[in-house]
Amino acid sequence: MRERTALAHGIGHSELGHCDDRCVNEREADNFAADNMISPKEFDYAIRRSSNLATISRELQVTRRLLDAYLRWEY
Repeated sequence: MRERTALAHGIGHSELGHCDDRCVNEREADNFAADNMISPKEFDYAIRRSSNLATISRELQVTRRLLDAYLRWEY
């Protein structure tokens, strides 16, 4: 799970043209990864099954940090 998330985060940095690790760049890379790893349909299904964010992140196979980024970005 962490490896997939780190890879998607790193791809986000590359796709977004980041050259440093400023906080804004980290948030943007997290948002990119979340957008590409969590489908709204899968999230909706997971949230109907549980309101526990740790459980939802495990079900979606993403880190809690990435789930938090998705929630900030989408909701």
